[in-house]
Parts: sequence; structure tokens; C-alpha cells
Amino acid sequence: MISARSENPPGNYDQIASVVESKMKKLGIVTKVIECVPKTDANTLLSIDEFAVEARQWLKQGQLPAELLFLLSFTSKRKTIIGRLKGKTSKPTLIFNSHLDTVPKGEGWTVDPFAGVMKNGRIYGRGSNDNKGGIAITLTAAEALINSDIELNGNLDFIYTADEEIGSWSGVGFALIKGLVSGDACLCTDGYTDSIVSSFNGYFPSIITVQGKTVHGTLPTHGVNAIEKMTKIINIYKEVEKKLHETRSKHPTSPETHEEYTTVVPCTIQGGTRFYIVPDKCQAWIDTHLIPDHDPEIIKKQVLSELEKAKKTDPDLKFDLKMPLTAKPAIVSSEAPIVKLVQHVSEGVLGKKLPMYRMTGLTDARFFIKAGIPTVTYGPLRTDNAAHAGDEWIDINDLTTITKIYALTAKEFVKSENA
Repeated sequence: MISARSENPPGNYDQIASVVESKMKKLGIVTKVIECVPKTDANTLLSIDEFAVEARQWLKQGQLPAELLFLLSFTSKRKTIIGRLKGKTSKPTLIFNSHLDTVPKGEGWTVDPFAGVMKNGRIYGRGSNDNKGGIAITLTAAEALINSDIELNGNLDFIYTADEEIGSWSGVGFALIKGLVSGDACLCTDGYTDSIVSSFNGYFPSIITVQGKTVHGTLPTHGVNAIEKMTKIINIYKEVEKKLHETRSKHPTSPETHEEYTTVVPCTIQGGTRFYIVPDKCQAWIDTHLIPDHDPEIIKKQVLSELEKAKKTDPDLKFDLKMPLTAKPAIVSSEAPIVKLVQHVSEGVLGKKLPMYRMTGLTDARFFIKAGIPTVTYGPLRTDNAAHAGDEWIDINDLTTITKIYALTAKEFVKSENA
């Protein structure tokens, strides 16, 4: 799988889809490849409820923010593979989820990133951990169940998705909105080795374009400096953040992560043409990452209220603000049967109970949770294994151990009609 390149962008899935589907068929798993072409399926994608209701109109008018227009301009097929290991009856159904794509190769490699180099108990390569190791875990767990002649009462389903690294909309989001995937619980491999994830941050970006007035740089009082006005807007966002820091999340992150508050992160800023000219335009992208204790719609209203106040006191503050999408925080109850089962099984394998933490980023899991499918995120990620960096690696012992936990969890979950 590591040698089957699936960097995203560009997101060419032909090689990796062929490798994974071939393995699935050898195991007797019934497979289907879902193809989404963002450019032609744009309206379907924009009907996913994470997108603003105005997004389709923005697309029609050519006003969709460039970053999202880029995502929806892909003409290549985004391939997602679904499969089923059929049981005696249709219930219960457990889903195994991993993603096919990786981030680009990047810099900083001391080994061939696409050779799958094995040394010192590790496998090195782009995607070895994030998330091709997860695919290996789920298919090897399935193979163990098959070779053990374990008769499943319900189904064991698989979904290996496209485009998780750029938002998941054309992968799992597309599959779910098309009604192609359903189940009673899900195990997502895009997680940590020493804990399970039971809650996720929410997220919304703000794309802001400030309009100023260009004049000669030696006559600044005769113009309106768009960069200065953008600074004012960013400071308003940061003031809102200060108020939000009065609430510490009741859903803790791991000690290594330790992000316990809603955060506002200015990510990009572009403005001006050259020195000696007062800039008349400035654009910024500001991310807001929300703890589950905060409602994104309330936070948006707070931001908009403060911006309107600023406009009343500063008539030169003119801007266009778009909030094109919102991923709501996602929470799985600690009482969910799949949560308790993974903790029980992992304690038997590891000799310790895995703690439950919150993940600050987004994964496929949020879509399953939103669809009413309780999802546990547990996988081979460690803080030092260079995911998204050079010399990405996965521990072979982790592969083995987590595979045991997945196989035993599936065995216990799918054998019961009342899971």
C-alpha cells in the first residue's frame, strides 16, 4: 500500500484502490467502488449540512472562496471502497473505517517514502501510519476472523475513504448522503495507540476580504489601509477568544495535546501590492476550533455582533465575510456499547484500560457520529511517529496489538443480536 501512491492533492486513487480491493476480494469480502467527481457532483457535496446554505449560490455566482472552489474543481474520480463480510443476519452491523489518501510526500526523508522500509521494529513510508496502517489493521483483523472459522451473526462492513486529508466531504460524506453506508457502530482507525477518542472538536473558518482605499504611501491619511483594518478584525476575533477561554472543556484532550479551550487561529493573510502604496485590499482566513462545550452558531453570532459594533464606530471598516462551512463538535457517550466493548477488549489485550480523550482535529468519524452511528476512534498514531512529516513510521508491535483488539471487538460485537 505504501508503494501505491495516493497523495492528496492530487488525489489519484487508482493504485491504492486496486491494491486494497484486490486484498478484500481475496478474503471473500463483497466490494463496491464509489466514485465522486467533485466538479460534477458539486451540488451533491454542497448539500452536505456542514456547508452554508449560501454555498451553492456562491458557487453559481463565482463567489465561492478560492480554497473551497479548488476542492470542488477536481475532475479526477475520488474513489471510496465499501465492502461487506456477510453474517447470518443483517443485524448488528459493525463498520471498520480508514482512509486511502495521504498528505503529499513533503521534505525531510532519510529513506524512500514509497518503499515501505522496515528497520528497528518500524515500517517507514508516507501513509504508513496515517492511515494505511489502519487499513492493514482492519483487513488483517478480518482475515483472522475468517481463518478462525468464526461465524458472524451480523455483518462486518468496511469503508476506505477518499479525501479525508482535505475534509472528507467527497469520501465518507458523499457515501453517507447517498445512503450507501449504515451500521450500528463504527471503529475508525485514525486515532491514537494509548487512548480512544470519544469526542471531537468542531470547526468553522472565516474568509474575510477588507476593502480600503489606495493612495500614495506618503499620504496615508488620505486613504484607507486595508491591512490595518484587517488587523482590527483579527483583534476582534482574539477578544472573542478571550471570553471563550472562560469555559474549559469537560471533555479533556490527552496530556500530550492539552488543548482545553476554543481557539481562534489566523492562518493566512494577503494584502498590498508593493511598498510606498497604501493597500486597498486584504484577505485573511481565520480558523475557529470549538470544544464540544460550545455551540458554533452562538460563537458565530458573538463574532458578528462584535464586528457590527466595530463598523458603527469606524465607517471606513468595510469588509465581506463568508463562513462557508461548519463542522459541529461530535460526542460519543461513554455508555455506548461499542465504547465499553473496546475498553473491555483492550484491557484484556493490553492489561490496562484505555483512557477516553477528545481529538482537536477532524476525521471521518464525525460523519458517522452525525449519522447516529456511535464511533470509537482508535489506531496506531503516536505523538512522535512523524505523521504528515518526513520519515513517517508505524510500530510493527502496534500493528499487531491493535489488530488483535479490532478482531476481538468485531467477534464480540457481531456475534450478538443485541449489541
